[in-house]
Amino acid sequence: MFLDLSFNIRILILLGLIAFTYWWTRRGVQNGLILGLVTGMIPMTESWLIRSEGGLPHLTLDRVVWPVVLLLFVLMRRRGETARRPLDAVEKNMLLLVGVIVLSMYVHKTYVSDQWGTEKVQLFPIVAGFFLPFISYSLARRGIYSAAHVTAFLRGVGWITVYLGVTGLGEAWQQHWLVYPKYILDPTVGIHNGYVRGPFISSSCNGVAMVMGVPVLLWLFFSTQGALRWVWLLGLACVSLSLPYVFQRAVWLGAAAALGVTILTWPKRGPLLFGGTVLAVALGLLFMPTSLERRIQVKLNAADNIAFRVELVATSMKIIRDAPLAGVGFTRFRKAIEEYSEGRPIGTASHNTIMTLMAELGLLGVVPYFAIFALFGCESAGAFWHRPDTRVIVGGLWGISAAYVIMLVSIELREIIYVNGLFFALWGTVLEGLRQTAPIAQPVYHVGRAAPSFV
Repeated sequence: MFLDLSFNIRILILLGLIAFTYWWTRRGVQNGLILGLVTGMIPMTESWLIRSEGGLPHLTLDRVVWPVVLLLFVLMRRRGETARRPLDAVEKNMLLLVGVIVLSMYVHKTYVSDQWGTEKVQLFPIVAGFFLPFISYSLARRGIYSAAHVTAFLRGVGWITVYLGVTGLGEAWQQHWLVYPKYILDPTVGIHNGYVRGPFISSSCNGVAMVMGVPVLLWLFFSTQGALRWVWLLGLACVSLSLPYVFQRAVWLGAAAALGVTILTWPKRGPLLFGGTVLAVALGLLFMPTSLERRIQVKLNAADNIAFRVELVATSMKIIRDAPLAGVGFTRFRKAIEEYSEGRPIGTASHNTIMTLMAELGLLGVVPYFAIFALFGCESAGAFWHRPDTRVIVGGLWGISAAYVIMLVSIELREIIYVNGLFFALWGTVLEGLRQTAPIAQPVYHVGRAAPSFV
């Protein structure tokens, strides 16, 4: 997308991006996180600013924005402009998992790769799937410390979801003037051509990104006054109309789970949301175009895809049984699946992130990874049970998590910065609010004094 431009123009874009990231993040850590998530939506092949030679890493949008955000966070922390919090149990397990991954990469030499041509040091899987998402959690805990910051962050996620919905609608209904960037429409780029695949150029990733934004849009709609609330309603409508065109069963199941959990856990709005959902589904079935109905039926009846995944799971289990403690090495699953399949064309990925992690890292990696999710569930469940005022936000986050987990066991999700970063940033934001002694309402924070709290 950028390599077609002249070198001087790309240098200007680079300098402008650094300056904008600095200015925007100085206004709030949540702004830097949103900007980092946006750059994580664009695949590396479309975000190169400079392709380095001699084995050095290529310079992409995310590799410009995230270092600036992290540097600014450190400076803001030194000045007392962010909260000073000790590591919590979640972060300790994150550090343990990253340590296991780094050790595995060192032992098996999987940090060396020629996947992107001359780039020999390949750290993208650990950076996109673990390092940046875990950093997002830590930054959210310490930088999104007030109700105003939380609202600003959720609005940023809302605007992103509105964009994804509008772009998806443009793809689905052949209204290409609504689609930006235009590489989304290029059939030679990415996968799932002909589906709604968004800036991710993958309908699975685009679908889960839209679904994860639905509870956020619902919260924004019911908590916003004035004309802006109708923008959130527009986003919900566009996402609803776009999702059938992703043609991914896991996305549809994730949407049902996210909406279902949100409805069940929303005390006052649940019946209204249930009625609106039933009405929307009924109207959708009544007015569904015949061509769309046929494509959905073909997708639902595709038994070959299910058989393919079953065989992948069976082969993956063989790998896990042969290396249960330390696995076969981080990012070595593709090579292992080729060896264990004995040349049969069953693919080079398990389409199951958790199973891939189990095969690559064994119990050493899976235990801290599962512990992170267990801690999320236990702490939020306690707040949900004992503090009714938190049930709306906790229920929405559970709905988002349900969609995220469904996709975890359906595709390889570790290389999508936006989805992983959003998931952990939301948990960091919400958990830190839940840890305060009073409901999340109006903030009290004094720079350089006691730790921030919501009162």
